Amino acid sequence: MNKPPHGLAALLCRSLGADWKRVHPHIRARFTLAPGATRQRYTGTMSEINRSPIGWLIAQLIAFVHILPTARARDVPFEFNLSPAPGAGWIKERLYHFHQGNNRRFEFRSVMSIARNGELIEQFPYGLGMKIKLVAGDNALYFLDDGYFLRIGTLRLPLPRWLTVGRFTLTHRNIDRENFTVAISLDHPLFGRLFYQVGSFRQSPVTRPTATAVSAPEKAHTAVPGTAYW
Repeated sequence: MNKPPHGLAALLCRSLGADWKRVHPHIRARFTLAPGATRQRYTGTMSEINRSPIGWLIAQLIAFVHILPTARARDVPFEFNLSPAPGAGWIKERLYHFHQGNNRRFEFRSVMSIARNGELIEQFPYGLGMKIKLVAGDNALYFLDDGYFLRIGTLRLPLPRWLTVGRFTLTHRNIDRENFTVAISLDHPLFGRLFYQVGSFRQSPVTRPTATAVSAPEKAHTAVPGTAYW
């Protein structure tokens, strides 16, 4: 009998249901926690980070949310960390190490969890969130937005597509057991492609917790204000 997956893999498996078996074994293993582990870390290089002029303007307007870098750059060292959120879910921490500019280190966090109605959701600061649809391909796993929302109290208010940053697509493509690529795009129905990123990565040993030792609940709520776990 196959053992149930642990870590982020458990959320992905629950969301995909029977389609979890269609996900490439390397990808399933990549997001499954090793025995005794509580964190996972992936490092690599974003070979291209690009945005349109309108994308730059949108990133400036929502800079307080701190989820979209405004820079255009190549060969940017990148780090992606996973750690448990309180209750259920996973904190996703992304670190960009730009070579130039005033904000050489760009960091943002979100929380991915399963809502009470069974939807896979990702929550950002200040009540912003995104429903996620997973699609398993032959050698890839696709993360597609299934609509954005604004959370006010216990309510999730859907946002019109034209009022958001656009259609989100993340393609996690397997190369081999150790290596994979990630491509991210945001395409607006009125303004076309606003953002695009692509890079190559591998799983790396967890070398820290973060410099300021805080509990998972404190970290989640500090990094993602107003996050609800339901």
